[in-house]
Amino acid sequence: MNKNSLLKKIDDIKKKANMLLYKIDKSNENKSEISKDDFEKAYVQLKENEEIISENYKTISEQLQLIEELTHLKENIQLASYSEELIAIMDYDTYFDLTIENEIDFNEEHPYFKNIKFIKQLIDSYIKTEEYEKCAYLMKLMS
Repeated sequence: MNKNSLLKKIDDIKKKANMLLYKIDKSNENKSEISKDDFEKAYVQLKENEEIISENYKTISEQLQLIEELTHLKENIQLASYSEELIAIMDYDTYFDLTIENEIDFNEEHPYFKNIKFIKQLIDSYIKTEEYEKCAYLMKLMS
């Protein structure tokens, strides 16, 4: 299921839930019109409300499933945004910018992890932004 169909499905579910809530409200308005002697009408009304509530629970469940799918889709998009092909064609400056912006981690898998020039540039940048914990970590790497 793609993003647009998920969003449309969520919109449809919201409309359906609102319609069901409207029916419940109307049903509650009519409740005052039912006389005590008219037990059958009240029972039918109760059963209709139970069906509407049951359908509403199903709708809520569908919404939660769609939210999970959207969350998963979002995570996949974020992971794909820095796929291996993209990382392979990035230059030194791009790596530097992404590292400074915390978009990619500076760890053993970073292509410039052992590059002293890169580390010194990171330290200079972190000094300017007063991120001294990061500076200490990088200084420790250099020693």
